[in-house]
Amino acid sequence: MNYMSREDLFAYLDWCALRPITELEFEKSCRGPLVPVEDAYAWGDASLAQGYYTVAAYIQGDETISSGYSTTAGNAVCTVTLDLNGGSGPLRTGIFAGHPLNTSRRSSGASYYGAMELSGNASEVSIAVSNADSRAYDGSHGDGSLDPGGLYTDPAWPESSLARGGSLGSSSTVPLTVSHRPLALSGGRGYMTGGRGVRTAP
Repeated sequence: MNYMSREDLFAYLDWCALRPITELEFEKSCRGPLVPVEDAYAWGDASLAQGYYTVAAYIQGDETISSGYSTTAGNAVCTVTLDLNGGSGPLRTGIFAGHPLNTSRRSSGASYYGAMELSGNASEVSIAVSNADSRAYDGSHGDGSLDPGGLYTDPAWPESSLARGGSLGSSSTVPLTVSHRPLALSGGRGYMTGGRGVRTAP
């Protein structure tokens, strides 16, 4: 889902008893226990499909890639693979994994643990580790309660956030790499910003 501010995402996560992901967890979910590869994307190497995808049934919830799918390089939704001037937006999560020519983690665009679209599509709102307040984050989960204005209520969730993983509109492919640390989020809703929740195993 895109057009999410940090506050939108945190409210949703609080309501459904999840929690925000940290940027270190974002990188771990991409790489797993493997040694980092220079300029790697979420699928573990520096290869990226070139040329625009043709998307069938766009915005109908079951869109597919009808041409441009790569079987030899990583697939991701970004400026080099999707024509934004054609009115395209984020594509459904898992679109590359469901392609009939998919044969690998690389062609599906999957992370080490199988999470989809961690590079490209919509940026991942992640708790930064660049200040003491964020590093003190205890990983507390939401409790299902929001304040009367619909905002999250967990005071332990830090405000310092980054948008990791790049997006469909990144001006270059560098933000899609696992190690790229962009500037802090400035607030407000963004066409290219989304996020996902996590839960700590008991």
